[in-house]
Amino acid sequence: MNRYRRLTQISSLILSNCYILSGLKYCPFPVMNCHACPLATTACGIGAFQHFLTMGTFPFLVLGIFLLVGATIGRLLCGWACPFGFFQELLYKIPMNKLVLPQWTGMFKYLVFIVLVVLLPIIVNEPWFCKLCPVGALEAGIPLWIKDDGIRQMIGPLFHVKFLILYSMIYLMMITERPFCKMLCPAGAMLSLFKKISLFRVSGVPDKCIPCSKCMKKCPAGVTPISNDCVMCMNCIGTCKNAKCGTER
Repeated sequence: MNRYRRLTQISSLILSNCYILSGLKYCPFPVMNCHACPLATTACGIGAFQHFLTMGTFPFLVLGIFLLVGATIGRLLCGWACPFGFFQELLYKIPMNKLVLPQWTGMFKYLVFIVLVVLLPIIVNEPWFCKLCPVGALEAGIPLWIKDDGIRQMIGPLFHVKFLILYSMIYLMMITERPFCKMLCPAGAMLSLFKKISLFRVSGVPDKCIPCSKCMKKCPAGVTPISNDCVMCMNCIGTCKNAKCGTER
């Protein structure tokens, strides 16, 4: 299963940043891949969401896409198609002393979504999550900084703050599993709301869960299948009889 997932992640990375398909640039897609990247194929769903809010327009299209994806396959895209999720998993393979983030840190991403993605764009008409997003710093900030002398002339304090966040996240990615997904990702926060109603999901029965940690050791997010932070990688299927995948309630 993990071999197929890796092939899917690599394919998604290529297709999401394939310049020849850039005609889809204005089509929002609910994974973390910055639309400002010169090679980006589609628009970032979170960036598009903020764009509509800053214009004083309700983001019906973007919410509809998140609703459709969340209600049908949940966070499957997080584990199988998100380029930044793939990037985090690769960095975690670097041999270093590892740590496990407390479960309560998963609540931060909901705060990030409410404050940076919803409230501030409405109040100040600025896409504040995009201004601080480490995905944008990696995929757009670095290439544009190298390519465009005009961009280098415009560098200010906010640019440095954005890269400080990126550097901090890269360090965390090397010592803990998918920290951005757990703590900061607003797309994951939106899709996790559909965990219990999604037609296709990885699930388990809390009463049958014993503290063996078999599923958590296999999970790239380091969680159990009953957690809202489950990215539906399906690595836990087969390691624990309590973990099931499908449409059964």
